[in-house]
Amino acid sequence: MSNDDEDATVTFVRVSLHESSHSHRRQQLHQVLQILRDRLHVRGLIISQGVGGIDLQAEGHFETLGDLLRRMPDPRLTIEFFDDPQVADQAKQMMRQSFPEARIVWWRAQCELSDLRARRPAVTPA
Repeated sequence: MSNDDEDATVTFVRVSLHESSHSHRRQQLHQVLQILRDRLHVRGLIISQGVGGIDLQAEGHFETLGDLLRRMPDPRLTIEFFDDPQVADQAKQMMRQSFPEARIVWWRAQCELSDLRARRPAVTPA
């Protein structure tokens, strides 16, 4: 068995950000990428936009697509990533400082050690 088959413990993080406007979303994305991609080079970064769900109101039952669209809360950006626990903890702190309104959850997970071996080189801004 090679070393590449070994498991590594990582922290998986999910951050949910409220989007109030298109221009605000662009600014949020720029900040997120600057922190997670450019500064910390986190692993497994995925950014997506939520289309429905339950927020502070408990209204989450939608009988038709029309009901869903009428009751849909303001969109949220969802940022997911994983890395070794020290990098993930640093990323969580930086995200909390930059986005105090963010909802952040995390958990320990396993991945192949080879997924963490080589750090992605720093991205040079264009």
